[in-house]
Amino acid sequence: MLRHILTPETFRKGVQRYLTAHSWNNTIPEDLFAALEEQRIEDNIDSHPVDHFFVAWTTQPGYPVIYVTRENDKFTVTQERFLLKDDEVTEQLKWFVPLTWTTESQAPVGFESTETKDWISPSDTSKELNIETNPGEWIIFNNQETGYYRVNYDPESWKLIIQGLHRDHNVIHPVNRAQLLDDALNLARAGKLEYSLALEVTHYLGLDQDYIPWAAALNAFSFLDRRLTSDDGHQYFKIFVLNLLRGVYDELGFEEKSGDTQVRLLHRVSVLTWACRLGLEDCVNRAVDIFKAYKGDAENNPIPANLRSLVFCTALENGGEEEWNLLWERYQESVITTEQVTILSALGCTRNQSLLAQYLEKSIDGTSGIRKQDASSVFSAVYSNPDGVATAFNFLKDKFLEIANFYGGMNAVSNSITGIAGRLTTEEQVDELEKFIADNREALGSAAESGTNAVEAAKADLSWTSTHKDGIITWLRNQVVPGGNGSGNIAINIIIITATFLVAVCT
Repeated sequence: MLRHILTPETFRKGVQRYLTAHSWNNTIPEDLFAALEEQRIEDNIDSHPVDHFFVAWTTQPGYPVIYVTRENDKFTVTQERFLLKDDEVTEQLKWFVPLTWTTESQAPVGFESTETKDWISPSDTSKELNIETNPGEWIIFNNQETGYYRVNYDPESWKLIIQGLHRDHNVIHPVNRAQLLDDALNLARAGKLEYSLALEVTHYLGLDQDYIPWAAALNAFSFLDRRLTSDDGHQYFKIFVLNLLRGVYDELGFEEKSGDTQVRLLHRVSVLTWACRLGLEDCVNRAVDIFKAYKGDAENNPIPANLRSLVFCTALENGGEEEWNLLWERYQESVITTEQVTILSALGCTRNQSLLAQYLEKSIDGTSGIRKQDASSVFSAVYSNPDGVATAFNFLKDKFLEIANFYGGMNAVSNSITGIAGRLTTEEQVDELEKFIADNREALGSAAESGTNAVEAAKADLSWTSTHKDGIITWLRNQVVPGGNGSGNIAINIIIITATFLVAVCT
């Protein structure tokens, strides 16, 4: 952010000035601020003094959200600290925030400029900006997300942005498309934006094949996936996301190509992982076929390193004991650490409760072949599987003393409690965790306090689900059910609906 405020060249020269002046000496942040300020003055950069605006960024916790409200060509901006939970702190913090923006008529060129156009300072209750815009055109703040802040708009401005994404998303910089998705879904999560509006922002994704927006969207979708997983309405979430994924899934393909960039490789793995996990038939079948060939002759049918995790997990999720035992044998034979870690994670993907229970037992058996430093990943692999949460929870309750003895202390138990608490989705599960901690407080020792904190976090998650779930599911259902009354129904193949519904029922 500072680099863009000062311009890259002035920032570079300022850092060089700082390093030259203080080479081989101890320094404090003020030394860096002074060097950058001297360079700013020398280069005649119009900005607040560096130490004025940057102290808040380096000493205050968190970061701001900028609110933008529009009335014709007049825009009013305000700021507050962004918090996922309003009750986290009561202190009102503000920052010097550099503002940039691009209007629809300026796009796409406008996004290339990251030079600060105006500021909102801590002393400003609000800031009025006069920006020329054409009627009905969108405006997007924070060009290329070079400022460390989120942006929330009034509902009408969000709707104009949504229309623009559908009209031609390519005129909006891919980093700003990612910003819009990430901001909208996290603002909705924090209760600062209606979920129906935030989800409408994602609706255009079926047209987008760029890695950056998809990475932001899938990261935000992960939270919804976890919170909705135990609800019947989760099937609508699966169908909605699968429909968005279909275009980019077809474009990327399953096989790696010689000309693939590193970004494209990452993009493919991310998309295929979600497609297979949500039950896209073509993805599941191809992953299972690759595993079958590997099972028959691993030497002549190697799985590309980038695809091993999703292929192994998909094969075990849709297989049985034979597949699990084969992969367990491969783990024991492997001498490559990265391969061992990949296999350990995949072994937790099975839906077979007996295998999951056996796997957890192996994790604290010193003779099993699982290295002690890797054993904790077994527990996280099991509870990260929706079908494994109950099994992992029961193992923790029954074996917490053995876990502590195996690791030489309660720290591992504490981490296990915190990890699994984030996967609990029902009031009964959270009550059971709270009772476990209360009944074993003395034996848990230092883990009891972190367990209590984990329970409070789990209760907050339940409260969030209770508040938002019905609205989210109603919106999703209206998008994916033919004849639904949503504002943008998706036409989908009835076979996909049926197959995905069966997957949801079976899980």
